[in-house]
Amino acid sequence: MPQIVMLGPSLSGKGGIASVVNIYRGTGFFERWGVTYLATHVDGSSARKLIVLVRALGAYLRWQLRGEVALLHVHVSSGASFWRKSLFVWLADLAQIPVVLHIHSGAFGEFYGSRCGRFRRYVIRRTLGVAATVITVSHALKKSIEYIDPSRRVVVVPNSVEVHSEVAALDNPRSTNIVLFLGKICAKKGAWDLLEAAACVKKHIPNVRVMFAGNGEMNELNTRAAALGIESAVDVRGWIEGRAKMQMMAECAVVVLPSYTEGLPMTVLEAMATGAPIVATKVGGIPDVVEDGVDGLLVEPGDIVGLAHALEQLLASSALRAKLSLAAKSKVVERFTPQRIIPTIEGLYRELGISRTTT
Repeated sequence: MPQIVMLGPSLSGKGGIASVVNIYRGTGFFERWGVTYLATHVDGSSARKLIVLVRALGAYLRWQLRGEVALLHVHVSSGASFWRKSLFVWLADLAQIPVVLHIHSGAFGEFYGSRCGRFRRYVIRRTLGVAATVITVSHALKKSIEYIDPSRRVVVVPNSVEVHSEVAALDNPRSTNIVLFLGKICAKKGAWDLLEAAACVKKHIPNVRVMFAGNGEMNELNTRAAALGIESAVDVRGWIEGRAKMQMMAECAVVVLPSYTEGLPMTVLEAMATGAPIVATKVGGIPDVVEDGVDGLLVEPGDIVGLAHALEQLLASSALRAKLSLAAKSKVVERFTPQRIIPTIEGLYRELGISRTTT
């Protein structure tokens, strides 16, 4: 029986795409639509990554040759992720199988314009041209794709987040001085800007603590914190997920994401779902979700003074934290739960002639 084949990274891996797809799977979406998921990438050695890719290609090709693929839904970022997935897109095109290309990378425009030569840009345009529909996670990313291929149909489908009732049941009160950073610790995510901002904040709020939960350049983080004289205010954790992550968000004073580029980060949606006040940068899909001064505070990327001021505002005012928290949770419930988002994808499937396998 023809099936929908969905491609993406390993669902046990770290990263936003895996989080998004796991939410789809958790709602019964795979069962309702007969989706078979193929992981084309895993964390680990180059050899392990290659083995996973070759196995996925082999499985997909067998299904296609047997006429068992009704639709190919491809979750893709930029860089190597795009080139890997392009192999599957071209195979689908040979068999005239409809393709939904679901682009998550806020840096896709930069990838196309600055990191690719003429031939690679041509390949990108040809790959986009194969897709029956391109999905982007933000309006900024939609504009980037339309610039690359003005003829392509592009639909914005934001990421979704579950609002867990367990959050309300957590007993620990919210901190008044802990700033939480979640994700990859590197310059692109604004980690070094946060350290500099924290040094400024510490002059006015001496008990501030910045908690880094993630992976990345840990040694560089420690070196920079020591150089700024704030190592005692920096708490470095490893990668966290599941209930531990939810609890940390529910207990901190502020969640901060000072990135230079983003698609639509799950960290922002998850923080809003737990009622954590947010400070983030005006990049990618973040302004689609966070309205400055209404349900979070936004600053320009690289604006260390502005970042420090926003953090000080929230740390100093419990009333402001409560106001943003309430508005953020309300917005998530109204606009970003799976029940709000997934029907858009189901509608796209129907337009392509795909029917549900269960009711």
